[in-house]
Amino acid sequence: MTQTIPQDILDALTDVDMPRLAPEPGFDDKLSLAGHVIPVHRAGAMVVGSGAAGLRAAVELKRRGGDVSIVSQSAWGGTSACSGSDKQTLHTANTADQGDNFKEMARAIRSGGAMDEDTAYIEAVGSVRAMASLQFLGLPLPQDGLGGTLRYQTDHDEVGRATSCGPRTSRLMVKVLAQEALRLGIGFFNQTTAVRILSDGHRVTGFLAIRPKDRSEQNPLGLALFRCEALVLAAGGPGELYRDSVFPNGCFGSLGLALEAGLELVNITESQFGIGTRREGFPWNLSGTYVQVIPHIYSLDDAGQERHFLADYYRSTQELASNVFRKGYQWPFHAARMLDFRSSLVDLAIFRETQKGRR
Repeated sequence: MTQTIPQDILDALTDVDMPRLAPEPGFDDKLSLAGHVIPVHRAGAMVVGSGAAGLRAAVELKRRGGDVSIVSQSAWGGTSACSGSDKQTLHTANTADQGDNFKEMARAIRSGGAMDEDTAYIEAVGSVRAMASLQFLGLPLPQDGLGGTLRYQTDHDEVGRATSCGPRTSRLMVKVLAQEALRLGIGFFNQTTAVRILSDGHRVTGFLAIRPKDRSEQNPLGLALFRCEALVLAAGGPGELYRDSVFPNGCFGSLGLALEAGLELVNITESQFGIGTRREGFPWNLSGTYVQVIPHIYSLDDAGQERHFLADYYRSTQELASNVFRKGYQWPFHAARMLDFRSSLVDLAIFRETQKGRR
Protein backbone atom coordinates (compact mmCIF):
# COMPACT_ATOMS: atom_id res chain seq x y z
CA MET A 1 0.00 0.00 0.00
CA THR A 2 1.15 3.54 -0.74
CA GLN A 3 2.04 5.60 2.32
CA THR A 4 0.69 9.12 1.97
CA ILE A 5 1.45 10.44 5.48
CA PRO A 6 4.96 11.97 5.74
CA GLN A 7 7.37 9.88 7.81
CA ASP A 8 8.24 12.76 10.12
CA ILE A 9 4.59 12.97 11.19
CA LEU A 10 4.43 9.23 11.82
CA ASP A 11 7.67 9.38 13.81
CA ALA A 12 6.32 12.20 15.96
CA LEU A 13 3.45 9.98 17.08
CA THR A 14 5.78 7.59 18.89
CA ASP A 15 9.30 9.04 19.17
CA VAL A 16 10.40 10.16 22.63
CA ASP A 17 13.80 11.61 23.53
CA MET A 18 15.21 9.60 26.42
CA PRO A 19 17.65 11.12 28.94
CA ARG A 20 21.35 10.38 28.89
CA LEU A 21 22.72 8.12 31.57
CA ALA A 22 25.04 9.42 34.26
CA PRO A 23 28.50 7.81 34.62
CA GLU A 24 28.44 4.38 36.26
CA PRO A 25 29.05 4.35 40.00
CA GLY A 26 31.90 1.85 39.68
CA PHE A 27 32.73 -1.24 41.70
CA ASP A 28 33.60 -1.42 45.38
CA ASP A 29 35.88 -4.43 45.47
CA LYS A 30 37.36 -7.35 43.56
CA LEU A 31 37.10 -11.10 44.04
CA SER A 32 39.65 -13.68 42.90
CA LEU A 33 37.98 -16.92 41.88
CA ALA A 34 39.45 -19.81 39.87
CA GLY A 35 42.11 -17.52 38.44
CA HIS A 36 39.57 -14.84 37.46
CA VAL A 37 39.46 -11.36 38.98
CA ILE A 38 35.81 -10.34 39.22
CA PRO A 39 34.62 -6.80 40.15
CA VAL A 40 32.12 -6.60 43.02
CA HIS A 41 29.40 -4.01 43.65
CA ARG A 42 27.42 -3.87 46.89
CA ALA A 43 24.04 -2.25 47.42
CA GLY A 44 21.16 -2.65 49.81
CA ALA A 45 18.87 -3.42 46.89
CA MET A 46 19.41 -4.19 43.21
CA VAL A 47 16.86 -3.85 40.43
CA VAL A 48 17.31 -5.91 37.26
CA GLY A 49 15.66 -4.09 34.35
CA SER A 50 15.29 -0.48 33.26
CA GLY A 51 11.72 -0.46 31.96
CA ALA A 52 8.83 1.31 33.63
CA ALA A 53 8.46 -1.37 36.34
CA GLY A 54 12.16 -1.48 37.23
CA LEU A 55 12.54 2.29 37.27
CA ARG A 56 9.46 2.68 39.41
CA ALA A 57 10.74 0.11 41.92
CA ALA A 58 14.14 1.83 42.11
CA VAL A 59 12.61 5.29 42.53
CA GLU A 60 10.31 4.15 45.33
CA LEU A 61 13.16 2.37 47.14
CA LYS A 62 15.36 5.44 46.86
CA ARG A 63 12.61 7.78 48.07
CA ARG A 64 12.31 5.62 51.18
CA GLY A 65 16.00 5.95 51.96
CA GLY A 66 17.14 2.70 50.38
CA ASP A 67 20.57 2.12 48.85
CA VAL A 68 19.60 0.95 45.38
CA SER A 69 21.25 0.41 41.99
CA ILE A 70 19.89 -0.68 38.60
CA VAL A 71 21.40 -3.09 36.09
CA SER A 72 20.14 -3.19 32.52
CA GLN A 73 21.00 -5.19 29.44
CA SER A 74 20.20 -2.15 27.30
CA ALA A 75 19.06 1.14 28.77
CA TRP A 76 15.87 2.37 27.12
CA GLY A 77 16.06 -0.66 24.83
CA GLY A 78 13.38 -2.86 26.36
CA THR A 79 9.76 -3.36 25.49
CA SER A 80 8.50 -0.46 27.61
CA ALA A 81 10.80 2.08 25.98
CA CYS A 82 10.52 0.78 22.41
CA SER A 83 6.91 -0.24 21.94
CA GLY A 84 4.91 2.10 19.74
CA SER A 85 1.83 1.24 21.72
CA ASP A 86 -0.43 2.30 24.54
CA LYS A 87 0.04 -1.21 25.92
CA GLN A 88 0.81 0.17 29.38
CA THR A 89 -2.60 1.58 29.94
CA LEU A 90 -2.91 2.67 33.54
CA HIS A 91 -5.62 0.99 35.56
CA THR A 92 -7.01 2.61 38.67
CA ALA A 93 -9.80 1.79 41.08
CA ASN A 94 -12.22 4.45 39.92
CA THR A 95 -15.60 2.87 39.24
CA ALA A 96 -17.89 4.67 36.81
CA ASP A 97 -17.15 8.07 38.38
CA GLN A 98 -18.63 6.91 41.69
CA GLY A 99 -15.42 6.96 43.70
CA ASP A 100 -12.53 4.56 44.10
CA ASN A 101 -13.78 1.07 44.91
CA PHE A 102 -10.67 -0.94 45.76
CA LYS A 103 -12.53 -4.13 46.63
CA GLU A 104 -14.30 -4.21 43.27
CA MET A 105 -11.01 -3.71 41.44
CA ALA A 106 -9.34 -6.45 43.52
CA ARG A 107 -12.14 -8.86 42.61
CA ALA A 108 -11.66 -8.03 38.94
CA ILE A 109 -7.88 -8.57 39.12
CA ARG A 110 -8.13 -11.95 40.83
CA SER A 111 -11.14 -13.17 38.85
CA GLY A 112 -8.91 -15.04 36.41
CA GLY A 113 -7.59 -17.20 39.23
CA ALA A 114 -3.97 -16.04 38.90
CA MET A 115 -3.71 -13.83 42.00
CA ASP A 116 -4.74 -13.94 45.64
CA GLU A 117 -7.37 -11.37 46.49
CA ASP A 118 -5.32 -9.75 49.26
CA THR A 119 -2.45 -9.19 46.82
CA ALA A 120 -4.92 -7.87 44.26
CA TYR A 121 -6.32 -5.49 46.87
CA ILE A 122 -2.85 -4.07 47.55
CA GLU A 123 -2.41 -3.53 43.81
CA ALA A 124 -5.77 -1.78 43.62
CA VAL A 125 -5.02 0.52 46.55
CA GLY A 126 -1.61 1.40 45.13
CA SER A 127 -2.93 2.14 41.66
CA VAL A 128 -4.22 5.61 42.54
CA ARG A 129 -0.95 6.68 44.13
CA ALA A 130 1.03 5.21 41.23
CA MET A 131 -0.97 7.18 38.68
CA ALA A 132 -0.79 10.40 40.69
CA SER A 133 2.97 10.04 41.05
CA LEU A 134 3.42 9.62 37.31
CA GLN A 135 1.28 12.69 36.69
CA PHE A 136 3.41 14.63 39.19
CA LEU A 137 6.50 13.58 37.23
CA GLY A 138 4.95 14.94 34.03
CA LEU A 139 3.12 12.05 32.38
CA PRO A 140 0.50 13.91 30.28
CA LEU A 141 -2.62 11.87 31.02
CA PRO A 142 -5.84 13.38 29.66
CA GLN A 143 -7.95 15.46 32.04
CA ASP A 144 -11.30 17.18 31.95
CA GLY A 145 -11.75 20.91 32.46
CA LEU A 146 -11.77 20.54 36.24
CA GLY A 147 -8.62 18.40 36.45
CA GLY A 148 -10.24 14.98 36.71
CA THR A 149 -8.34 12.21 34.91
CA LEU A 150 -10.38 10.82 32.03
CA ARG A 151 -11.04 7.06 32.14
CA TYR A 152 -12.39 4.51 29.71
CA GLN A 153 -13.35 0.86 29.71
CA THR A 154 -10.78 -1.58 28.33
CA ASP A 155 -9.73 -5.22 28.23
CA HIS A 156 -11.88 -7.22 30.68
CA ASP A 157 -12.97 -4.26 32.82
CA GLU A 158 -16.66 -4.04 33.55
CA VAL A 159 -16.33 -0.30 34.28
CA GLY A 160 -14.10 2.55 33.16
CA ARG A 161 -10.83 2.21 35.08
CA ALA A 162 -8.27 2.77 32.34
CA THR A 163 -6.44 5.86 31.17
CA SER A 164 -3.55 6.50 28.79
CA CYS A 165 -1.98 9.24 26.73
CA GLY A 166 -2.06 7.37 23.44
CA PRO A 167 0.58 5.34 21.58
CA ARG A 168 3.48 6.95 23.46
CA THR A 169 2.22 6.00 26.91
CA SER A 170 4.79 3.30 27.68
CA ARG A 171 7.69 5.35 26.32
CA LEU A 172 6.66 8.45 28.22
CA MET A 173 6.38 6.43 31.42
CA VAL A 174 9.97 5.29 30.98
CA LYS A 175 11.12 8.83 30.24
CA VAL A 176 9.61 10.53 33.30
CA LEU A 177 10.71 7.70 35.62
CA ALA A 178 14.22 7.67 34.14
CA GLN A 179 14.52 11.40 34.69
CA GLU A 180 13.45 10.96 38.31
CA ALA A 181 15.90 8.08 38.84
CA LEU A 182 18.73 10.21 37.49
CA ARG A 183 17.67 13.16 39.62
CA LEU A 184 17.75 10.95 42.71
CA GLY A 185 21.26 9.77 41.85
CA ILE A 186 20.39 6.07 41.51
CA GLY A 187 23.39 4.06 40.31
CA PHE A 188 22.96 2.57 36.84
CA PHE A 189 25.00 -0.25 35.32
CA ASN A 190 24.26 -0.49 31.60
CA GLN A 191 25.11 -3.30 29.15
CA THR A 192 24.97 -5.68 32.08
CA THR A 193 23.11 -8.99 31.85
CA ALA A 194 22.15 -10.92 34.99
CA VAL A 195 22.79 -14.64 34.47
CA ARG A 196 22.58 -16.34 37.88
CA ILE A 197 20.87 -15.52 41.18
CA LEU A 198 22.98 -16.31 44.25
CA SER A 199 21.67 -17.37 47.65
CA ASP A 200 22.89 -18.78 50.96
CA GLY A 201 20.26 -21.50 50.85
CA HIS A 202 17.68 -19.39 52.66
CA ARG A 203 17.64 -15.97 51.03
CA VAL A 204 18.99 -14.13 48.01
CA THR A 205 22.47 -12.65 48.46
CA GLY A 206 23.04 -11.19 44.99
CA PHE A 207 23.57 -12.24 41.41
CA LEU A 208 26.25 -12.87 38.82
CA ALA A 209 26.23 -10.80 35.63
CA ILE A 210 28.11 -10.56 32.35
CA ARG A 211 29.51 -7.24 31.14
CA PRO A 212 31.22 -7.63 27.71
CA LYS A 213 32.83 -4.21 28.01
CA ASP A 214 34.77 -5.38 31.09
CA ARG A 215 36.41 -8.38 29.47
CA SER A 216 40.14 -8.63 30.09
CA GLU A 217 42.89 -11.20 30.43
CA GLN A 218 42.12 -11.44 34.14
CA ASN A 219 38.37 -11.56 33.47
CA PRO A 220 37.90 -13.16 30.03
CA LEU A 221 34.15 -13.68 30.42
CA GLY A 222 33.46 -10.15 31.65
CA LEU A 223 31.87 -11.41 34.85
CA ALA A 224 30.67 -9.07 37.60
CA LEU A 225 29.27 -9.84 41.05
CA PHE A 226 26.48 -7.77 42.57
CA ARG A 227 25.85 -8.32 46.30
CA CYS A 228 22.56 -7.16 47.80
CA GLU A 229 20.06 -7.84 50.55
CA ALA A 230 17.02 -7.35 48.31
CA LEU A 231 16.64 -8.18 44.61
CA VAL A 232 13.88 -6.94 42.30
CA LEU A 233 13.49 -8.78 38.99
CA ALA A 234 11.87 -6.34 36.58
CA ALA A 235 13.30 -7.40 33.23
CA GLY A 236 9.86 -8.36 31.94
CA GLY A 237 9.61 -10.56 28.91
CA PRO A 238 7.85 -13.91 28.52
CA GLY A 239 10.82 -16.01 29.65
CA GLU A 240 10.76 -17.68 26.21
CA LEU A 241 7.71 -19.65 27.36
CA TYR A 242 5.93 -19.28 24.03
CA ARG A 243 6.90 -20.34 20.55
CA ASP A 244 5.10 -17.35 19.07
CA SER A 245 5.46 -14.05 20.88
CA VAL A 246 5.11 -10.34 20.28
CA PHE A 247 8.30 -9.78 22.30
CA PRO A 248 11.49 -9.21 20.28
CA ASN A 249 14.02 -11.98 19.76
CA GLY A 250 16.50 -11.89 22.63
CA CYS A 251 13.99 -10.40 25.08
CA PHE A 252 14.29 -13.30 27.49
CA GLY A 253 13.08 -11.63 30.66
CA SER A 254 14.09 -12.80 34.13
CA LEU A 255 11.57 -15.55 34.83
CA GLY A 256 14.15 -18.26 34.12
CA LEU A 257 16.55 -16.81 36.69
CA ALA A 258 13.87 -17.05 39.36
CA LEU A 259 12.92 -20.63 38.48
CA GLU A 260 16.55 -21.74 38.35
CA ALA A 261 17.15 -20.24 41.79
CA GLY A 262 14.32 -22.35 43.18
CA LEU A 263 11.87 -19.53 43.80
CA GLU A 264 8.22 -20.51 43.93
CA LEU A 265 6.16 -18.51 41.46
CA VAL A 266 2.92 -17.25 42.98
CA ASN A 267 0.57 -14.39 42.11
CA ILE A 268 1.78 -14.25 38.55
CA THR A 269 -0.52 -12.06 36.49
CA GLU A 270 -2.26 -13.71 33.57
CA SER A 271 -0.67 -13.89 30.17
CA GLN A 272 -2.63 -11.78 27.72
CA PHE A 273 -2.91 -13.10 24.22
CA GLY A 274 -3.62 -10.52 21.54
CA ILE A 275 -2.77 -9.61 17.99
CA GLY A 276 0.91 -8.96 17.37
CA THR A 277 3.31 -8.90 14.44
CA ARG A 278 5.67 -11.76 13.75
CA ARG A 279 9.10 -11.84 15.36
CA GLU A 280 10.93 -10.18 12.49
CA GLY A 281 13.04 -7.30 13.69
CA PHE A 282 11.31 -5.52 16.54
CA PRO A 283 7.60 -6.37 16.71
CA TRP A 284 4.99 -3.80 17.67
CA ASN A 285 2.19 -4.87 19.93
CA LEU A 286 -1.30 -4.03 18.83
CA SER A 287 -2.21 -0.53 19.90
CA GLY A 288 -5.79 0.34 20.73
CA THR A 289 -5.13 3.86 19.52
CA TYR A 290 -4.29 2.57 16.05
CA VAL A 291 -7.18 0.11 15.88
CA GLN A 292 -9.76 2.71 16.85
CA VAL A 293 -9.13 4.61 13.62
CA ILE A 294 -10.53 1.56 11.78
CA PRO A 295 -7.39 0.33 9.98
CA HIS A 296 -7.32 -1.53 6.69
CA ILE A 297 -6.73 -5.16 7.75
CA TYR A 298 -5.77 -7.60 5.02
CA SER A 299 -3.47 -10.54 4.30
CA LEU A 300 -1.17 -11.25 1.37
CA ASP A 301 -1.00 -14.57 -0.45
CA ASP A 302 2.03 -16.00 -2.26
CA ALA A 303 1.19 -13.95 -5.34
CA GLY A 304 1.07 -10.74 -3.34
CA GLN A 305 -2.68 -10.38 -3.71
CA GLU A 306 -4.62 -8.74 -0.89
CA ARG A 307 -7.29 -10.80 0.84
CA HIS A 308 -9.93 -9.02 2.90
CA PHE A 309 -10.38 -12.10 5.05
CA LEU A 310 -12.34 -10.53 7.89
CA ALA A 311 -15.36 -10.37 5.59
CA ASP A 312 -15.57 -14.17 5.94
CA TYR A 313 -16.16 -13.85 9.70
CA TYR A 314 -18.74 -11.08 10.01
CA ARG A 315 -22.21 -10.78 8.56
CA SER A 316 -22.09 -7.16 7.48
CA THR A 317 -19.62 -4.33 6.92
CA GLN A 318 -21.08 -2.47 9.90
CA GLU A 319 -20.57 -5.48 12.17
CA LEU A 320 -17.00 -5.92 10.90
CA ALA A 321 -16.08 -2.26 11.38
CA SER A 322 -17.66 -2.11 14.83
CA ASN A 323 -15.67 -5.10 16.05
CA VAL A 324 -12.40 -3.86 14.60
CA PHE A 325 -13.00 -0.66 16.55
CA ARG A 326 -13.87 -2.59 19.72
CA LYS A 327 -10.66 -4.60 19.33
CA GLY A 328 -8.84 -1.39 20.24
CA TYR A 329 -9.98 -1.61 23.86
CA GLN A 330 -10.66 -5.35 24.01
CA TRP A 331 -7.32 -6.40 22.59
CA PRO A 332 -6.55 -9.42 24.82
CA PHE A 333 -8.06 -12.57 23.39
CA HIS A 334 -11.14 -13.73 25.29
CA ALA A 335 -12.98 -16.92 24.34
CA ALA A 336 -16.38 -15.47 25.26
CA ARG A 337 -15.83 -12.63 22.80
CA MET A 338 -15.74 -15.08 19.89
CA LEU A 339 -19.42 -15.79 20.51
CA ASP A 340 -22.10 -13.79 18.74
CA PHE A 341 -19.66 -12.37 16.17
CA ARG A 342 -17.69 -10.24 18.65
CA SER A 343 -14.17 -8.76 18.69
CA SER A 344 -12.05 -11.85 19.45
CA LEU A 345 -13.09 -13.32 16.10
CA VAL A 346 -10.43 -10.95 14.74
CA ASP A 347 -7.75 -12.96 16.59
CA LEU A 348 -9.11 -16.24 15.27
CA ALA A 349 -9.24 -14.92 11.73
CA ILE A 350 -5.64 -13.68 11.83
CA PHE A 351 -4.46 -16.96 13.36
CA ARG A 352 -6.12 -18.94 10.57
CA GLU A 353 -4.58 -16.72 7.90
CA THR A 354 -1.16 -17.34 9.42
CA GLN A 355 -1.80 -21.09 9.48
CA LYS A 356 -2.55 -20.90 5.75
CA GLY A 357 0.84 -19.30 5.12
CA ARG A 358 -0.46 -15.84 4.36
CA ARG A 359 1.08 -12.68 5.76
